[in-house]
Amino acid sequence: LTHPIRAGRCVRTAANSTVSLARRSPHVPLFRPFAIRRRGHSKMRSSGWVWCTMSNQLRTVFSEGLWHNNAGIVQLLGLCPLLAISNTAVNAIGLAIATLAVLTMSNFLVSLARPLLQHEIRIPAYVLIIAALVTASELIFNAFLPILHDRLGIFLPLIVTNCAIVARAEAFASRHSPALALIDGLAYGIGFGWVLVIIGMCR
Repeated sequence: LTHPIRAGRCVRTAANSTVSLARRSPHVPLFRPFAIRRRGHSKMRSSGWVWCTMSNQLRTVFSEGLWHNNAGIVQLLGLCPLLAISNTAVNAIGLAIATLAVLTMSNFLVSLARPLLQHEIRIPAYVLIIAALVTASELIFNAFLPILHDRLGIFLPLIVTNCAIVARAEAFASRHSPALALIDGLAYGIGFGWVLVIIGMCR
């Protein structure tokens, strides 16, 4: 039988109405499953490549923050609270939680504010953001954990001067997206926290 599209004939529908179909060239296929499959395969391959790149980047960020570039044992930053507060595991956990929260949120806010900040005033702006977060965390500790707040003492507000937080804001958060900066702050906060807790447990 002759193909109705190639012959230019009419096809009778279910409602007994005729639909005229245009004549097509015999060299143009009616369906192109291989082209559609190739196009879908390329989309799947590109999405898989993006997902693989993102997973590798996240793995690198976490490995750097937790171990390879740890702020406490590799960069040797924030040694003042690391040695002064880690006399007990409870104090170390409290300071680790506060540092983790401030580091994560400061990275996120610095990355959000980077299009608005001039290059000359970026460091004072970072310190202002960190100081606001530290003040909020100190008020929360004082309201809900007053005993731990008294034990941490001056070292809780001194998180503002922690070099690790300012260093991550300048080195990473000011150059990357908010989501990646948030993950970087979380990784470095956890890395600094486990060093605090282990030293506190040993002491």
